[in-house]
Amino acid sequence: MSRNEDELTSHTNAKLLERTRRFLHVLEDLASSFPQVRVKVIYASKAAEGPHPNVKAKGDRLRRELAKITSDTEATIEYLSAADLRERTARGARAVAQLVFSETPMSASLGEGYVCLARLDEYYKFITSENEALRLELFESNVRDYAGSTTVNNAISETLKSGTGEDFWWFNNGVTVVADAAQIAGKKIVIKDPQIVNGLQTSHEVYSYFQFGGQHRDRSLLVKIRAAGELLPQPRVPTGASSIHESLGPRIHVLCASRTAQRAQVLRSPTAGRQAVPADLLVSR
Repeated sequence: MSRNEDELTSHTNAKLLERTRRFLHVLEDLASSFPQVRVKVIYASKAAEGPHPNVKAKGDRLRRELAKITSDTEATIEYLSAADLRERTARGARAVAQLVFSETPMSASLGEGYVCLARLDEYYKFITSENEALRLELFESNVRDYAGSTTVNNAISETLKSGTGEDFWWFNNGVTVVADAAQIAGKKIVIKDPQIVNGLQTSHEVYSYFQFGGQHRDRSLLVKIRAAGELLPQPRVPTGASSIHESLGPRIHVLCASRTAQRAQVLRSPTAGRQAVPADLLVSR
């Protein structure tokens, strides 16, 4: 519990010193309640195999030292290789999002799902983070990437900018969201692990519209939400729902929706190096 900070200052990060000092002060204040301390250290590297014996020896020494913090301290060390990091990246983070609707949603008769209208600014909040960055993780299961400045996307943008009194959802097929679970709570739908599988182009245009000072003007977007948990089939690309599915030219940009294929879709491995990719097919994650 005691340490000489003058000796540590010369070779220890100042932020680390400050945070460990705070931890020790809290631990000292809680000593009378006999706290249980659990410390977990994660050592991550791009190595193809497990840790080198020298690294593991240092980890074991660190674990023993951490276990001395109190008489009831449990310390563990976890080693992550390149394969472990790749698996965790493919697994993704589970998220819970909320979408405020403007009209009472209609519920589906088959399975768990809702159809609702959401005001454009509320949908913008749904697809952006706290710092107003586009949440790209919401589109990981979408089979298409953003197509950029195409005829259809330009038309969506012009519709958003138009000053007519007509609502936006009259001219747009809306978006489809799949999720592990969804439920209504007041004037919003709480969605667990949402994925936007249809409407990526519209979502990007809505995002750009508000980024450049657009106003909702009481206009809404049609949102379809399907929640089926693990029983949910892999998202399919609608074949005739929208003219958004236009030709992307000779170079095809595909985002794979299959979770199994996502894990297998690694173009660089620590052991095999970069694999050959056909010139006319670009596969990305």
